[in-house]
Amino acid sequence: MQDVIDQVNADLKKSRVSTYFLSSRLTYTPESIRSKIGFSDPKYYPLYYHLGKYISPKNVLDLSFEAGVASGCFLISNNTTESFLGFQKQKNDHYTPTFGRNNIKAVGKTFHQADVYVGNLEDEEFINKLDKKWDLVIINKDIGYDEVLTEMKFIWKYISDGGHLILDFCNSDKGVDRALPDFARIMNREYLQFKSKYKAAIIKK
Repeated sequence: MQDVIDQVNADLKKSRVSTYFLSSRLTYTPESIRSKIGFSDPKYYPLYYHLGKYISPKNVLDLSFEAGVASGCFLISNNTTESFLGFQKQKNDHYTPTFGRNNIKAVGKTFHQADVYVGNLEDEEFINKLDKKWDLVIINKDIGYDEVLTEMKFIWKYISDGGHLILDFCNSDKGVDRALPDFARIMNREYLQFKSKYKAAIIKK
């Protein structure tokens, strides 16, 4: 994994691609995301674009889908993904996966299958969609310790041997910063962190 870290960090340092360029490739980026702190930071969403050049997953799962911006940035540069599944936790607002689904389809160059599920992790319908091993899982949200640790433990068994888990917001004091080392210790795995805005981490199964 160190070679991937080094290559991505080198690209981030050179600021070779901007968030605005990446978002222009997507069908829709909502104002709620554009207004987030760090949206335009050259070391936030560009991380996912650069990562897509250096790993080669066939099956990609995004557990923090929203409008598909992070995974969309990854797919702009990646040429190996054949199957994509986005997960968005059920909210009380009027969330629709339509825009995110369109974003993914707009940049997916090698897809055989692309789907989005809105609900809860323990839903039988969602579990049935996890009917294959996933080579890359993305968790990109600033949430509490218990929630992120639960998500990592839940999804670990569905990750392929040699597959990767990407966890962002690892410098957040909400709990991700503590959940990351605890999860790595529980699973007896090492993790490495990128020099990205929120110190995203990668764990190899």
